[in-house]
Amino acid sequence: MRRLHICSFSLVSLILVGCAPTLPPMAVEAHVHPGTAVTLWTDQSELFFEYPPMVAGQPSEPWAIHVTRLSDFSPITEGPLTLAFQAEDGRVYTTR
Repeated sequence: MRRLHICSFSLVSLILVGCAPTLPPMAVEAHVHPGTAVTLWTDQSELFFEYPPMVAGQPSEPWAIHVTRLSDFSPITEGPLTLAFQAEDGRVYTTR
């Protein structure tokens, strides 16, 4: 009799496990590379910028650039801003 109970319990357990609803696959998060934040100062101004990882041959995500006048800590909102990048081989790339 005990053997019958064990077999019945095992059979019912297998049926229940086999009929259990399947769980949806777990979402896998994309591997995100953190950006870089840089702050540079002169006697008159502060330049703060954040930029995403750069990949050669691919367009960049937007940058955040803030220029502050140190005399009164107000933002500089007018005038041209030119960025110059120097490659390892010495070539310089500029953008406005």
